[in-house]
Amino acid sequence: MLTKKSFKKCKALWLLYEGDASKIKADHVEAVGDILAMMRAGSTLADVDLPGYRLHPWHGTAKKKAKIWSLDVSGNVRVLFSLDEDTGLFYDLDYGNFK
Repeated sequence: MLTKKSFKKCKALWLLYEGDASKIKADHVEAVGDILAMMRAGSTLADVDLPGYRLHPWHGTAKKKAKIWSLDVSGNVRVLFSLDEDTGLFYDLDYGNFK
């Protein structure tokens, strides 16, 4: 599930969610749009764990209380997010070139 609060970290993703792809690299728009659609419809990690997106914990977060998850877009470009498992809310979404 996504709400406006989900996009607090990344205005580019909020704009794409609202239909404006101008801040997302053109060859990433389809993949990022698919990821947002999965998050809009889903509420669990299984809902966004589709082949090709390689859902995995973002490195260095295994010991933190709030785990950050990563979905691959292309190369080092990823969508990072956290999930509140109690409410099914995806939050702190971020998009960029992360190594």
